[in-house]
Amino acid sequence: MEMDEYLELVGYYLSEGGMSTYPIRVGKENIYNITFAQNFGDKFDKMDILFKKLRDKYEFKYTKYKSKKYQAWHWNLHKKIMWVDLYKNYGEYSHTKRIPSWIYGLSKRQLRIVYESMMLGDGDRKSVV
Repeated sequence: MEMDEYLELVGYYLSEGGMSTYPIRVGKENIYNITFAQNFGDKFDKMDILFKKLRDKYEFKYTKYKSKKYQAWHWNLHKKIMWVDLYKNYGEYSHTKRIPSWIYGLSKRQLRIVYESMMLGDGDRKSVV
């Protein structure tokens, strides 16, 4: 996966993502589920473009559906190697998620990719004192 795509995915994962903490058994297959949600609108379009690109370019298994209850889109990506990477490096739930120290050594351009994709999720641009 190209680094810029990976960093964008990481930003979305940190702000909007979650995962099954163990593989889901479907028949004889283990499904490694990474899930994302986003309200309807412009933010959805940007996220959807990345997820479609990952699906087509890297053969991610991918599902997308509308939740009328929450007025949001949900995506499920199924790729074991990505599930393992996100689980080990970033955590699985909001209270266990973390940003690894190597992220802070990225170029300004790459940090901007992570930041902007986090802000498209649940991020907040308000300054913190």
